[in-house]
Amino acid sequence: MKLRHLCPIILLCLLLMSCSETLPLEANVNIINHSDCETEVAIINFSATGGEAPYVYQVRSAMDNKIIHTELSDEQDITIELPNMNSVHYKLEVIDDMMVSSKTNFEVRAKGNSTLSDVLHLEENGHLYPMKNISVNLYKTELKAELYRSTLTDNKGLFNFEDVPSGIYYVSFDILEKYEEYHLEVSHASNHVKIATTSNSTLPFEVNCRLDLNVDFIFRK
Repeated sequence: MKLRHLCPIILLCLLLMSCSETLPLEANVNIINHSDCETEVAIINFSATGGEAPYVYQVRSAMDNKIIHTELSDEQDITIELPNMNSVHYKLEVIDDMMVSSKTNFEVRAKGNSTLSDVLHLEENGHLYPMKNISVNLYKTELKAELYRSTLTDNKGLFNFEDVPSGIYYVSFDILEKYEEYHLEVSHASNHVKIATTSNSTLPFEVNCRLDLNVDFIFRK
């Protein structure tokens, strides 16, 4: 075969190879409906650009890495309804047929604000006593920790933060020096709420208008 006949064939082969080359896998998320305080179902579109079908779509909570949803699909674009989306920050991982994966982060924020109304107690000799006139600081911590609002406990140890939008927060207490040997604990009224603590503050926890915290704060020796 003469060279002038061979060149077009080579060019055609190269063109076909370039057209059939698999694009890099990329995970994408589009929130169609974040839901509201009464509706627990969020509607979310997940898509995979590139890669090889079928795809595994896996959603995890970013706070505790718990798997929320897993779905196998031949489609590069799926829309699903996810109930009980009471966290704020999530992660999507898409895994294709070649075990290549791509991850992306996304947020679900229910439309509506929360009220944090709790009580602060001191435990001594097995008895609980309200801690009054204690400064309570609510910090919002997402990109960085920032003081969001402060208040004081009343004579019954109660404090209240109203109209708090969905997000990640922590609470600290400005305790008196005589209480420094005590450490902060959280009494949970619900097993679904997990709030860890340091000596005088909580660790970051999620606030969502569909999530009823219903906790008490106690300083114990």
